[in-house]
Amino acid sequence: MVTARQTALVEDFLKSLRPELLQEDVFLQGLSRTVGRDGVIRQLNESVYRNITWGPAEAGEQHIKVIGKSPPGSPTAGFVLLFEVADGQIAAIR
Repeated sequence: MVTARQTALVEDFLKSLRPELLQEDVFLQGLSRTVGRDGVIRQLNESVYRNITWGPAEAGEQHIKVIGKSPPGSPTAGFVLLFEVADGQIAAIR
């Protein structure tokens, strides 16, 4: 079960993109897979994710869901990301 502390960790990460909140071998899985802290941070800073407005994190059974909305005129409406947390750090983003 996802805890309030894990949900707060995800919200903190999306606001700050602090690498220490990620496991060393974290991955971001979309149409392609980005592996490692530096790669995930770079992907979130330099791609379509950069201008997303993230909503509140929602705790589920196994994942933390966050819905992000793109600015008007963007080619996509937004994204839904599912976070997995293990040992106090983000382990996976899908």
